[in-house]
Amino acid sequence: SCGGGGGGQSPRGSLTPMTNSPCSSNCSSRKSSFGDLGDIKVGIVYIRNVENVTVRIIKARNVGGVFKSNQKDLRIYCKICLTPGKQQKQHTHDVEGTQDPVFKETFLFKGMKAEQLQKCQVRIRVYNKCSGLRRDEFLGETRLPLNTLPESELTKIWCDLQPKSGIEDLGSLTVSVCLEKNAGILTVSVIRGKDLPRNILTGAPDPYVKILIVQESRAVLMKKTKTKKKTTCPVFKEVFTFHVSTSPEDLDHTSVELTVYDRTKILSDDVIGQVKLGCSATEENEIRHWEDIMDNNGQPCPATHDIMEPDETMYLPHASGTTYL
Repeated sequence: SCGGGGGGQSPRGSLTPMTNSPCSSNCSSRKSSFGDLGDIKVGIVYIRNVENVTVRIIKARNVGGVFKSNQKDLRIYCKICLTPGKQQKQHTHDVEGTQDPVFKETFLFKGMKAEQLQKCQVRIRVYNKCSGLRRDEFLGETRLPLNTLPESELTKIWCDLQPKSGIEDLGSLTVSVCLEKNAGILTVSVIRGKDLPRNILTGAPDPYVKILIVQESRAVLMKKTKTKKKTTCPVFKEVFTFHVSTSPEDLDHTSVELTVYDRTKILSDDVIGQVKLGCSATEENEIRHWEDIMDNNGQPCPATHDIMEPDETMYLPHASGTTYL
């Protein structure tokens, strides 16, 4: 069956991955102006009568290229979803200690009508799992357009891993943060979100934001906003105060995590994405914002951040079929 990864090897080029670089779109061309980030072997098929897309992540080779030659530090996994938006997010298990991981895992994307395939892609991103509060390290991605997707028989193909293509399509979040070092008070104002993704089945999300303050050897502090109904541009204007340690050592190991959720009536709420400040920040704007907060004691520091893909640990593999546009 297709779920077991069966089917013959199709001719190269019958299903062509999209490319983010000026290099050839032919899968056999492994070099680009961005360098060799490795490649990944996948299988894919569309079963029309049940409206399912099956994706099999088989294996990868030379992941990260020369940039990841220290293999003992590697814990590689893949995130898989349908785009545009973040449809039916899933991920593989981790494979440690190798640039040539073997996954052999199959993922099912349900409820995909034939007309939807014309505007959708399978996006596969490869990550190295990082320890502590740091975001996992992006190693490369590939995108497969579904408008030429084969039916009934699993097609296998090698795909070059490419650099990340632009910013996330998850919208933005505007927040203001003020640290009063003498009083030990951190104030987080969640102001608004913009251009959040729409659910393909239910339309605009019901968003809210959960704020976590994490300091080593201290209890995690959590508060959340009210839920806004059916909007991709929620206005929150809510202010939260947290009592924190302001010793230099503790501030160096402080993480402020703002996670945007879509409240659902079925199962658990869906994670849309995150903004991270402090020691867990990875984006330039996040890092600069935290530096401004540290340099302006007692002064509110506002900033607008692109909402980034959530950490792998924030959702379960083979999750329920939530689809976003």
